[in-house]
Amino acid sequence: MHSTDQLEAVPQAVLELETGSTAADWHQHSLGGGWVYREARVARTAFVAPNAVVCGRAQVLDYAQVLDHARVVGEACVRDHARIGGHAVVEERAEARDHAVIEGKARVAGTACVSERARVEGRAVIEGTARVGGNARIAGRACVAERARVEGRAEVSGGARVVGGAKVLDRARIADRAWIGQDAEVSGDAKVFGAAVVTDYARVLDHARVAGHAHVAVSAVIAGRARVAGFAEVSGDAWVAGRAEVQDAAWIGGNAVVTEAARVFGRAKVYGSAVIAGRASVCGAAEVLDNARIAEDSVVAGTAEVCGHARVFGRAMVYGDAWVAGHAVVFGNDRVCRRPVWADSRIEPA
Repeated sequence: MHSTDQLEAVPQAVLELETGSTAADWHQHSLGGGWVYREARVARTAFVAPNAVVCGRAQVLDYAQVLDHARVVGEACVRDHARIGGHAVVEERAEARDHAVIEGKARVAGTACVSERARVEGRAVIEGTARVGGNARIAGRACVAERARVEGRAEVSGGARVVGGAKVLDRARIADRAWIGQDAEVSGDAKVFGAAVVTDYARVLDHARVAGHAHVAVSAVIAGRARVAGFAEVSGDAWVAGRAEVQDAAWIGGNAVVTEAARVFGRAKVYGSAVIAGRASVCGAAEVLDNARIAEDSVVAGTAEVCGHARVFGRAMVYGDAWVAGHAVVFGNDRVCRRPVWADSRIEPA
């Protein structure tokens, strides 16, 4: 029998964690004095702090620590040298193991697992079947859910979300309101921030940056030191690499490549199998498509269209409502504003 003194010793807030429970259903752990429900399992070597609680059928094993006001509930398991602190909650069938740290007001739920030396802090949420490992850090109000993985020294912070089967690896950083989903991958030293979206098998690699309201989707690759920002969209099997920049409301699609120090901005569109390279610029509402190549210091602007197998290079400029098609070549210092250039025509240097 438990005395009246013992009944009064169990805090009401603890009793309420298990509906209908009484003081007889609870005991204080021998190492730390924290409260443990009768169906929970806590190893003698584990530590449960005075204000911490282990309830449901949860397990705290090995040398794990439940500190401060933390709770381990449901069928969750905390083991090895994992540490739960602050007001953090590990619940449902989630697991924390190895040297993982979960603190602040973080929550780990579902069948999610936080392992190795990963840290989850702030008001971050890990749920679904998500995996967070290595030396990864999840902070702020970030959410890692569904089948997502965050590993290496990656960091997800702010209000960012990593969902679906997305992967954030190596030293990648996801911040602000960025959204990584549907089997996308961000790795290397890449950063995705602002309200940017990377989804549908797209990859952001190396030192690339995706920011603003940019959208990268459908197997597209952003690599090297490339930058995609504004309301730009890169999709399909497109590739943006080198030090290339895609900004404003530009769209890169199909199998197009934007590389080296090329820039695509304004409302320009590059698609098909077109290539923009060198220090070339495509801007305004211009379109470059098919197998066209824009290179060196050339510019395509206005509402101009370059298509077919056309080539524009040197310091050439195609602008206005010009149309360059077929196997046409525009190069040197030539300027094409209104006249059509097509077939095998060649515009000589001015």
